[in-house]
Amino acid sequence: MKYLLLTPVVLLTLFIAACEAIPHDMLLELNPPDEESDLSVSQLIERVREATDPKGVYLNCNGYILRQTAISKEKRGKTVVDHYTVTEKKFRQPGQMRQTTYQNGIPVQTLLFKDNKAWIIDKNGKAEEYNGQGMELFKNYIGFSDPKATEQTLFSTVELGVVYLDGIRTYRMICRTSDPNLPPYVEYIDAKTFLPVRLETIQYTADGRQLRYTAEPQDYRWASNVLIPTVTLVTVGENKTEEYETTEFMINPNLSELDFQVNEGTKIDMLRTK
Repeated sequence: MKYLLLTPVVLLTLFIAACEAIPHDMLLELNPPDEESDLSVSQLIERVREATDPKGVYLNCNGYILRQTAISKEKRGKTVVDHYTVTEKKFRQPGQMRQTTYQNGIPVQTLLFKDNKAWIIDKNGKAEEYNGQGMELFKNYIGFSDPKATEQTLFSTVELGVVYLDGIRTYRMICRTSDPNLPPYVEYIDAKTFLPVRLETIQYTADGRQLRYTAEPQDYRWASNVLIPTVTLVTVGENKTEEYETTEFMINPNLSELDFQVNEGTKIDMLRTK
């Protein structure tokens, strides 16, 4: 199993991008590995699956619903106001996904993928279709959400090595697409438990900045016979950290075509370049 249950919605801001300014590997500090891996990529993927989905429930499911909640604080004078963000992801085979973000109970954005097309739907219900590199980024995210996909099927290359995170032996997979302008996904797997401990990539901002994105699970629990992270710390750049809690995970819910309807709008390229 991949990092799909570890990847909160904030990663989707990757689709709002700017020109490349800093080499991705430099920003992610991708130094040479400390050791060569004693496992192949396919062997490591299988060890992770055995640790997180031993009965193959997630691998063979027809779909799922995942809900995550984050709380952020905003200072207004002497008052601190809590903001609640809830993300609901619905996935249905083959390859249909609808993800809606709610802020303080109000839907503010929906991302939809079906029939090999992708749309972003704003709070007013206006739908716009992805194209260009934005679509390629979206397909990567969909792949992370698909139980049947693996790093080897999603990416052109996967570089595997061993590094030590805080003294702990860890497998590192650097997953790259065929487009050198797109950032890699870097996965870190504990060498003893074979549980994901970190995911890193690059988040782009609308004003042209590149920010290091890190997601780190703090705890795991069993749900529907699948071991999932219950709390994930997400850090973007140097100053913004949010805690995401998995509040619901349902395997094989009753999803239909009605859950994946869209009113098509204007095509746009969500990856803006100069």
